[in-house]
Amino acid sequence: FRFTAARPVGDYNVLSEFFLTENPGGKKLAEIGFFLRPAKSAIAFADAGEQLGTFTDAAGRPWKIGKQPAPHGPFYMFIPAGEVLEGTIDCKAAFEFLRGKKQVTGEEWFNGLAFGIEPVTGSGSVRVERWEVDYE
Repeated sequence: FRFTAARPVGDYNVLSEFFLTENPGGKKLAEIGFFLRPAKSAIAFADAGEQLGTFTDAAGRPWKIGKQPAPHGPFYMFIPAGEVLEGTIDCKAAFEFLRGKKQVTGEEWFNGLAFGIEPVTGSGSVRVERWEVDYE
């Protein structure tokens, strides 16, 4: 992925998230979100949840992980130290980190992937320059 953002007049999240279900197309068990550009409110929300430690991705970037309850399973929020305007997200590595923390079992199904902008206040502009997904 790669994106650029115009100077905002407000606050917003840019995130990529995926979902875990009990079977293909089944009941949602968890949501896992990588906040590539976290809003202040997202950081505060993640910080207010259960803290699961730090996940370090293949590029050496640390991601603080907060867990919040949600109506359809927990929401695992991966928050970087700053904006991550380009790079690669290894969803499987993140899943394995959560499995090592006994947050998931390994029996869940990967079901759905999203990338987008989540406005919080004001206005702004984001340009997605590259978005590629490889499933293995």
